[in-house]
Amino acid sequence: MPPVHVDDEDTVPTLDDALISSIRAEALAPVTSVSGWGVASSRGHVRRQNEDAWGHLAEQFFVVADGMGGYAGGQLAARTAVTGLLSTAASRGVSDWPGALERLNNQVKTATRGRGFERAGTAIAALSLVNGVASVANVGDVRVYRISAGRLSLLTTDHTVGEELIKAGVDPAASGHPKGVLQALTRHVGGIDDLCVPAVNSVVPLHGDRLLMVTDGVYRQVAPADIVGALSNVDCETGANRIVSLADDAGGRDNATALVLQLVANEPPSEPNSNRDPNKRTVA
Repeated sequence: MPPVHVDDEDTVPTLDDALISSIRAEALAPVTSVSGWGVASSRGHVRRQNEDAWGHLAEQFFVVADGMGGYAGGQLAARTAVTGLLSTAASRGVSDWPGALERLNNQVKTATRGRGFERAGTAIAALSLVNGVASVANVGDVRVYRISAGRLSLLTTDHTVGEELIKAGVDPAASGHPKGVLQALTRHVGGIDDLCVPAVNSVVPLHGDRLLMVTDGVYRQVAPADIVGALSNVDCETGANRIVSLADDAGGRDNATALVLQLVANEPPSEPNSNRDPNKRTVA
C-alpha cells in the first residue's frame, strides 16, 4: 500500500516507516554546544583604523560588526551595535530578530548622531546557539559560514547592490558597474528603519562542525578553499589568526575579522523505555 501523506493536521498521518525513523533519529540526536572559540582582527594595511567590532555573551551569543568605512563614525557605529545587541541578549534574549534590530538601529542612530556623524552605520551579523539550534541574523555583508566535513556553506545573505542584481536575474559582472558600486550596502544598521530588516536563518549543526563569522575584509581577499585550509587541524584561535593573516598577506585592503566556533555533541537523550523487557506487561 502506498504511503499516506499528511496535507494538514486533520488528515491521516503517513505510514512511511522511513519518515517515522527520521523523526525518531532527529529527536534522539546529540545536541551540540560550543566547546571552544577564537577571534582575530586586523586593521589591514590601508585603513587608518579598525572599524570592525565583535563581542560575545557566555558561549551562546556572538556578534561581529563592520563599520561603514566610507563615512566618519563607522567605528562608533560598530561598537555601539555590538554592545547594544549583547545588552539585549543578556536582558531579554533574542527570539524576535526584526524587533531586536529595529531597537538596535535606533540606538546606533542616537549614538552616532549625537556625535555629529549623520551618515554613520554598520553591517552586523549575530549568532545564537540554544538547544543545539544555531539561529543567525545579519544586516549588510558580515557573513556567517558553517564548515562541515571540510565544506564551507554560507548561512547569511549579503545585502549589497551586486546581490540584488543577482536576485533580479542580472549578472553583476555584465552590468557595467564598478566593483565599488556592486559592493555597496543596500541595508545597514544606523539608518532608515526599512533598511535594517535582517535576513534570518537557522541550522542544526553536527558534532565537529565549525561556525565562522567574518567581515568582508576576509572573504573578499581570501578564497574559500584557503579559509577551510587555514582551519584544518588547529584550534579556533590559531585558525582565526591564520585567516586574518591571509587577508593581510593578500593586500590588507580592508579591516579583517574572523571569529571561529568549535561545536561538540553532548550526550543524546535516553530513548524512552530502552531497557524495558518486551515480554513484561504493565497492568494499570
